Amino acid sequence: MNSSDIETKVRNIFLQMSFSHTMPADSSLINLGILDSMSILELIDRLEQDFFISFSEDEFSIENFESIKVITSLLQKKLSSPVL
Repeated sequence: MNSSDIETKVRNIFLQMSFSHTMPADSSLINLGILDSMSILELIDRLEQDFFISFSEDEFSIENFESIKVITSLLQKKLSSPVL
């Protein structure tokens, strides 16, 4: 799955969570008030389900969910890593 496909899927998850699909990829989701601690947990759950991945506890940092661009990059790394 390429970066563009991942970003599109992430944007669709945001739409399903009732957030804007048109926000710039590098906009701060935290500073804009789009994500808070509860919605980050909901987003993590959705990402794990939709991308068939698992997040480790050390990946639960706010920095990993700062923007769609950062989320897309994190997912791309996780999807390209071999499963052990």
